Amino acid sequence: MARMIDRKSLNFKIPLLLGLAVIVPLLILTLLFSFEMSRLFVREKVGDMMNLADAKFVHLMDFLDIIKGEVRKSTDNEETNKILEQYNATGDPKILAPLQEELKRDVKYLSLTHKNAFNQPVPTRRRFEEFLLLDTSGKVIASSKQKSIGKDLSSTDYYATNKMNFIEAHREKSGKVVFGYAMPIKEGDKLLGIAIAKINTDIITMLVTGEIGNVTGGKLFFAGIGKNTDLYIIDKNGYMITQSMVTKKNTILKRKGSQEPLTRLLKTELTGDYVTNIGARTGAREAMGVYKNRQGQQVAIVSMPVFQNLWSLVVEEKTSNAFSTIISVKRYFIFAILLVGIIAIMTSFYLINRSVIKPLAQLNYFAKEITAGNLELQTPVSTDDEIGRLGRLLNEMGTTISQSLEYERQGRESLEDMIAKYTAMVKRSKDQALMVVNSVERSEKVAGSGVEVIRAAAASMLEIREKTLSIAKNANGLSSQVKKISEIIVSSNSITEQSNILAINASIEASKAGAAGKGFSVVADEVGKLAEQSKQATARIEDILKTIERSVNKMVKEIEGGADMAEQGEVLAKKTSVAISSLTEAIKENAASAKRILDFVESVSQNRPEPINDLKRASNL
Repeated sequence: MARMIDRKSLNFKIPLLLGLAVIVPLLILTLLFSFEMSRLFVREKVGDMMNLADAKFVHLMDFLDIIKGEVRKSTDNEETNKILEQYNATGDPKILAPLQEELKRDVKYLSLTHKNAFNQPVPTRRRFEEFLLLDTSGKVIASSKQKSIGKDLSSTDYYATNKMNFIEAHREKSGKVVFGYAMPIKEGDKLLGIAIAKINTDIITMLVTGEIGNVTGGKLFFAGIGKNTDLYIIDKNGYMITQSMVTKKNTILKRKGSQEPLTRLLKTELTGDYVTNIGARTGAREAMGVYKNRQGQQVAIVSMPVFQNLWSLVVEEKTSNAFSTIISVKRYFIFAILLVGIIAIMTSFYLINRSVIKPLAQLNYFAKEITAGNLELQTPVSTDDEIGRLGRLLNEMGTTISQSLEYERQGRESLEDMIAKYTAMVKRSKDQALMVVNSVERSEKVAGSGVEVIRAAAASMLEIREKTLSIAKNANGLSSQVKKISEIIVSSNSITEQSNILAINASIEASKAGAAGKGFSVVADEVGKLAEQSKQATARIEDILKTIERSVNKMVKEIEGGADMAEQGEVLAKKTSVAISSLTEAIKENAASAKRILDFVESVSQNRPEPINDLKRASNL
């Protein structure tokens, strides 16, 4: 990479360096600034969402307080208490007729309308779905709906005998989702009955989603808000008890809200506040930041817990909608910074091109002309910066080169005489080198002949050694035969000894026989004589054989000594051959060196005009 950049021109390098020096820091600063701006905007946006949640929370609490107040009001009525005491005493349902009508009127009356500033009626949703009265056993004895009378609610949360009960939102058989309050009606400590108010969760939906606004003074009216923001309430199980603004399908008790508000709601042990994931500080059981919803999408969420009911009011908006403004601002900001950076680079490039690149191009042209021999050219750079000073130095360099060439022309003539002397010396060196080459070639031939003679002598010595060893082998065989003959002679001596002993025994026996053994005695004497002669002859033969054996053994030793000397002669011949071969190789190398010297001398002799030509070419530059 570095080598590739080194090969590029300044027209490429300077914009690249400017880009790295300007764009990169600008991008880093832009990213840091946009990050900080985004963080501040996110906190501000989520803060606005929290303000909206606070306002809705106030409206919701006002509404719930109104509901609870109207339930309490219904239980704090002397006429109602008297009717319930009579009913409990008699059990006559006719006594309850006035209460039945009153409950119907209350539901009808509380289906309010309100006139706006233009004196126009604005319809509102009625707050109560149904009013009921239970007797002390939990049975419905009066209701704004006739079909509810007679139902047994003693096993439900509606059967409140001590204090007001909150009834969690639930779906009734009719399909409506309602929540409510149950309040015991007492005369002192005596339980007379239970008053119940059921409220349809639709009115809570209309309140928190913006379709119903302020409830100050107990009056409701329509006040719409934007549809990008989702407002809903979840119960302690995480299910929505109001309709989602961004989902067309019915979500009440069918769909769960985001997890973070529920997690915070159920941590009842938490108190105080904490810092959220966007750096905001809020209550310990409130959510305020960016989290994932049930669908895994990034959303901005704030929540406010309704502690008494274990509800949580949630304001939720997708980050793509909630932060669209800051995304646009960041985009335009980055575009503006990049535009400023590009303008700065172009301006810098123009100034650098005018002050650096163009003067350098002129200096480059000047250098090429100097190389081509145009020493009269002067650089047009006249600035007082480093490039101007470099131009003036190049002008001085051209003048110096011109003067140097003049000095060279003057010295060339003096060199011609020296070259003539050099030529004569080269000729003499050539003649001497030729004589050395001829002498070395003759030495090489003589050394080659000597090597052949030594090799032949070595071959002859080898042959002599082989024949000598063969004779020694045959002599050894002869010695072995002589030894065998000596063994035979030893056997003959033994036979002779035995013959003498037999002859002596025969003579002794013949003497014993007297005249009869006389002839046998003569024979025995002759045998003894022959045995003695044979013994003497055998002794002489044995002496001769020993002499022969000594002579043969001496001859074998001399033959073996001759074979060793022949072997040593062969070794010496081989060593001599190797030495002469080495000498021949050295002579060949000397011959080659002499030839190279001769070739060099001839080359120098042939090329001796080149220095003069080189000097002429240099003077023409």
